[in-house]
Amino acid sequence: LADEAERRLRAPAMDIDVIVLQDQSLTPGGGVVSPHREPGQAREACVQTLRERYAPLLRAACGEAGTVLLYQTWGRPAEMHGQPEALGDFAEMSQKTAAGYDSYLATLEGEGLQRVEVAAVGDAY
Repeated sequence: LADEAERRLRAPAMDIDVIVLQDQSLTPGGGVVSPHREPGQAREACVQTLRERYAPLLRAACGEAGTVLLYQTWGRPAEMHGQPEALGDFAEMSQKTAAGYDSYLATLEGEGLQRVEVAAVGDAY
């Protein structure tokens, strides 16, 4: 996915208003997602990818006027996600997922992106 984003963001100059990024709930929530075997490892790998690969591309694509919008996802019931020890129930997973998106926001801001927002869609659930 990062390779495809890089290809598109390196395309000839575009006038970009908003770039929307969305992750699936298990990763920002701290769940176990292949190929990672421990809770939280996938989220840390995502943060590293945001820092090392996405941030430079997003800075170039957005310039001073464009906004990066993080589309926050939501939790799932424990019987659906199958990781109650890592993610808890629906409410706890939703809180962990929101916190994960906040860490994505902090990462991108820390890398110098001027306009980053979280669309707190998950909070509506």
